[in-house]
Amino acid sequence: EQMSSQHVNPNDLLKIRGVIEIKSMHLSKNKVHAQIKGHISRLNGGVKLGGIIWPPNQISFSSMFRIMVIPSTWKLSREWHSVNAGQERKIVLPEPTEPRIQTRVEKLLHNFWKIKLAWSQESLNQAAYEMTFWYMSQVGKHVYEKKSLPKEWEYMTSEEAGYNAIKMML
Repeated sequence: EQMSSQHVNPNDLLKIRGVIEIKSMHLSKNKVHAQIKGHISRLNGGVKLGGIIWPPNQISFSSMFRIMVIPSTWKLSREWHSVNAGQERKIVLPEPTEPRIQTRVEKLLHNFWKIKLAWSQESLNQAAYEMTFWYMSQVGKHVYEKKSLPKEWEYMTSEEAGYNAIKMML
């Protein structure tokens, strides 16, 4: 169902206080600043916010804050080792750790700030993958509680089967 657009009262004014550009990868200050400028210039065409259309003459956006948010660049550990687990070998990964640095806020220019997250692009990607795999394990749990596992997966739990199904697609 499509949301219908509504127009605002002619006496209302939308005050834009800032524009934030959040990147999942590391980009230069100049590239992100250009993207923010593009967002600001598009405000001259009006804004649709929450199904409400704000015409350009009812938008105020002077002296806005411009904020860029980027991830850190540190890499995840590639360490691992294997241990004997009965007749099989099991891969053991290091326990997750806190970021090596803290989130930093830096003023670049007047009303232009950079926030560098403590979390790196790799760590954010890993978290996204883990969330996806966890979700698929829950799907597997529900799918395979009423349906039998494929023969080659009979040794797995239903959660492991869901997790394995998504891993096979990579």
